Amino acid sequence: MTSLLWKKFVGRLKVIFVLTLIFFIPNNLDAQAYQIKTIVIDAGHGGKDPGAIGRKAKEKDINLAVALLTGQYIEKYMPDVKVIYTRKTDEFIELHERANIANRNHADLFLSIHVNAVSNSRVTGASSWLLGVGKYQSNLELAKLENSVIEMEDNYEEVYQGFDPNKDESYIIFNFNSTKAYFEQSLNLAQEIQDQFKNRVGRRNYGIHQGPFLVLHRTTMPSVLIELGFITNSTEEKFLMSKEGQEFMASAIFRSVRTYKQQIDAKNKKTVILANQKEPENENSVIEDHGVTYKVQFLLSKTELAPDDPAFKNLVAVWKYKDGAFYKYTTGNSSDLSVIKEIQNNIKDRYPDAFIAAFKDGERISISEAKRLIKAKN
Repeated sequence: MTSLLWKKFVGRLKVIFVLTLIFFIPNNLDAQAYQIKTIVIDAGHGGKDPGAIGRKAKEKDINLAVALLTGQYIEKYMPDVKVIYTRKTDEFIELHERANIANRNHADLFLSIHVNAVSNSRVTGASSWLLGVGKYQSNLELAKLENSVIEMEDNYEEVYQGFDPNKDESYIIFNFNSTKAYFEQSLNLAQEIQDQFKNRVGRRNYGIHQGPFLVLHRTTMPSVLIELGFITNSTEEKFLMSKEGQEFMASAIFRSVRTYKQQIDAKNKKTVILANQKEPENENSVIEDHGVTYKVQFLLSKTELAPDDPAFKNLVAVWKYKDGAFYKYTTGNSSDLSVIKEIQNNIKDRYPDAFIAAFKDGERISISEAKRLIKAKN
């Protein structure tokens, strides 16, 4: 190796080392102590940065509307969680400052909300993105697009220590994050988000991906970048522009956060007796069902919750059953539908998505079938 080539090689190593020190995030998440107390919601783009532009809408406006709605749902139905927004108006927030807001406030979760765009107008679907080096060039191209926002910032060359969002070699810094800090937690949340988008809102599942996003790389907590859909598809653009569409997507994100928090809380619990069960002492927490009964289904989880989980507080006759990969939880147990409707009404502020379900000998049946069987019995 010539002297000149050696100097260039050493010089590049120095740059990589400096960038690694700046961007590297240690994996300091204590799984036992981890709780969801503060969430930062980031509405991507804003102000002089419109983001992707469709036929009628600008990405920045959709992002802000969904971010604010998501925060409102969390504040209303998860009052023990503090919500912080990177922006609440149409203003430009520097990319590094978005992550700094989360880090300064010791956030436990960071959600960055965006809308996707591609040249093919037929492509649709919602996706979730985690920090990582994408396996495909398309992943890198999306990251370049999102990271290019820094070029609108003053003095960005100095702030980002020479990082050029348009050059492939700049992304070598992401290879040094070998600990994959917070990856498992971020993935768990992303899975909940995608499940909600597909199963509750009926959106096409565009999947969970990894990409080298600066905004995620600089955060020191589990983080997910959400792409609500494609503004370049006219049908999806119309949906994301509508009040109903924005409410659907925001409520889906909220429900995924609530489920994720419940799972985290359950892992931190050690006792094995359901709290505040208003059943006779000789009753088990799992009710033995015989005959036809109605219940209020209020919760779904991929993991089995601890018996004293806060989700069960002040609920009567809590019961769980396994349905595929999910644990489903109900409250109440009566063949009198009016009694169950009252229970549903009593918990609607806490569980707005709760619904009445019918069972025969512990197996789920339709409401109409339950009514028929109860009528025939009586």
